[in-house]
Amino acid sequence: MSPREAAEATGIHKLTILRWIRSGKLPAEEVITSNGKGYDIRPEDLTHAISVPRKKKEAIPSPPRGSVVAELEAMRLLIQQQGEAAAKREEDLQAEIKDLRGQLHQTEARITEILRALPAPAKEPRTGLMGRLFKRGKQ
Repeated sequence: MSPREAAEATGIHKLTILRWIRSGKLPAEEVITSNGKGYDIRPEDLTHAISVPRKKKEAIPSPPRGSVVAELEAMRLLIQQQGEAAAKREEDLQAEIKDLRGQLHQTEARITEILRALPAPAKEPRTGLMGRLFKRGKQ
């Protein structure tokens, strides 16, 4: 059956059926139709996809309508949760910065060691601009 037929049979929106196919929740075979690319869904796969319980996101309980105090409490709880998440993220970023600074220090120390191990450049006699251009030195 097509996604449109599956949507009509189940009462689930066609876009939801297509989203399930793309996400892998609903197996379907790709077919070429007169309108282009389409999908063929087996009825047993559709039945299985509908029967699998979906994970529900943890939601903040909604207060009774009109209860300003309850709405403010829900907002406070949401802000507190977001603040805790932001604090954790800041802590993680601070640890990453500390680690990167340590790596930078090690790299700078290694570069300094390499530069010290290199021989000093040979000093060439000073010549004027023309001498440098024509590689003539004072004789």
